[in-house]
Formats: sequence, structure tokens, C-alpha cells
Amino acid sequence: MTTASADVPLKGLKFLIEAMTEIIDEIPAAHLVVLGRAKKKGDIIKQISRLNLEDKISFHSGLSQSEVVSLYSSSHICVIPSLYEGFGFGAGEAMACGLPLISTQSGGLKEVIGQDAVIIESESSKAIVKAVKDLFSNKEKQLALSRAGRKRMEDEFNWIKAAKAYEEIYSKTIKEFRN
Repeated sequence: MTTASADVPLKGLKFLIEAMTEIIDEIPAAHLVVLGRAKKKGDIIKQISRLNLEDKISFHSGLSQSEVVSLYSSSHICVIPSLYEGFGFGAGEAMACGLPLISTQSGGLKEVIGQDAVIIESESSKAIVKAVKDLFSNKEKQLALSRAGRKRMEDEFNWIKAAKAYEEIYSKTIKEFRN
């Protein structure tokens, strides 16, 4: 599994880490790759140690774009447990890599993921556990979400669409300025 998360409470990482103990009970080979950095003596590291998950969770930071793509591509699913996201780049990156996504709809995530992810409530380890177990046991759903997420990123978040949006903003501004 993969997640993109800084070691800040709004990312909801503590709920995913808490969920890992139950996930491992059912899926012993499960490993969580965190694209982000943990504070050396922070609460997240303490939680991982307290739950004996040091060999089940790894952090990766300072990565090149190709390294990020490689980590997403080697994963089976991505979980974004955020309590708030301004936009949701991690979710978008995972979907663009064809990774089935489990996510909250906090902040900008709703716009990014649409209905092309397993939607979970925020601040709920139980919701994460249920969603991960369900998705891991359903290969057809994994494939469907993978395809739908990738298509959404290609259709909704591309340079042509961005250029048209900017063109509309500039045209409207020029029109208002002339009036």
C-alpha cells in the first residue's frame, strides 16, 4: 500500500497506521510505503514503535518524479486518509499511475477523485481497515478503479483543459476591464 503524507495531523496518517495492525492480521504481507518524511522523534514514529510496525512501514522523501511513479507503480492500492487537503496531489498522482484509491473526500480531494475511488469517512481507522480488506479481496473492483481513476486524470486534469480555463479567466477579466 502507498500513501502520500507529511507528518502533520491533517494528513490523517495516524489513522492509517492504527489500521495497519488489523490489516496485517488479514494480509500478513501488507507493507505501507509513505511518500513523505516522518519527524524523527514525532508522534508518528512513536506510534509505529508502540504498535511494533517498524518492519511494515517505510518512509521515502526527496524523491524524483520517476522514483515517485516507480513506488506508486509497485504498489497495489493507495490510501489517502486526510482530514483536509487543499488539492490532493497524492491522490491525483496515484490515480494517474493507475493505482486503485481509497480516500476521504476532505477539502480538495472531492474534486480530484470524484466517484472514482473507495470513499471513506475521515478520522476512522475502522473505515480504512474495511475498505482495504474489501478492495484487496476484489480484483475486479481494483481493476475498475484503476482504469476509472487513470481515465479521470487524463480527462479532467490535462494541459488542454487547464489552458482553456486560463483563457476563460483572461477573457472575462479583459471584458470586465473594457466595460
